[in-house]
Amino acid sequence: MLESGPVNVGADGNSQAAARPGWAKRLVFSALAIASILAMIELGLRGQRAWQDWRASGQGPIKPSGDVYRTHPFVYLVPTPGRYVDSQGYEETINSRGFRGPEVAVPKPAGVFRIACLGASTTIGTYQRRDRDTYPAVLERLLREARPGARVEVVNAGIAGAASAQNATNFLARVVPLEPDGIVLYDNYNDLKWATPSVFRDDWSHLQVETQ
Repeated sequence: MLESGPVNVGADGNSQAAARPGWAKRLVFSALAIASILAMIELGLRGQRAWQDWRASGQGPIKPSGDVYRTHPFVYLVPTPGRYVDSQGYEETINSRGFRGPEVAVPKPAGVFRIACLGASTTIGTYQRRDRDTYPAVLERLLREARPGARVEVVNAGIAGAASAQNATNFLARVVPLEPDGIVLYDNYNDLKWATPSVFRDDWSHLQVETQ
């Protein structure tokens, strides 16, 4: 009786030929992975360049009618009251208290439920061309629709570029006098951005230099 055992196949045997597809697949997958990474890098660079060109072309958030921001003794920058427009249809209204949107009565009228939204560019609506398109304005409309007859106000207290530290002082210096019943705080990217500049100071005074 013949006993089966390991079979050694030569260089021209079938076993080596069967092994080749496995290595080929690995090489193909590796090549595809590298190509995908390079494609993502290129798309990112192209997207950044397109964004810069978009802003430079006048399609971006350009407000040439005056200085939109001014210094504040406690908050690093605050919006300057006025109405700002550009040739591309951008309209921004800053009320007398430095908030985007209509005037806010102080002291708060009786029966009014007032919400203040604090945050940065996503709150004030740097990229929303109309006041009514900012998320605080949308929130106000939705709440009024949900509670017909209720006197609900949502104040847009956002400041472009602000981080948590600036929103804390913004709240104390500008929002507390509004007597808000509720607060919406939206912070994210700017906390990382301002926490890692070339020269960081524990009191955040580097922010004054970075933003002026």
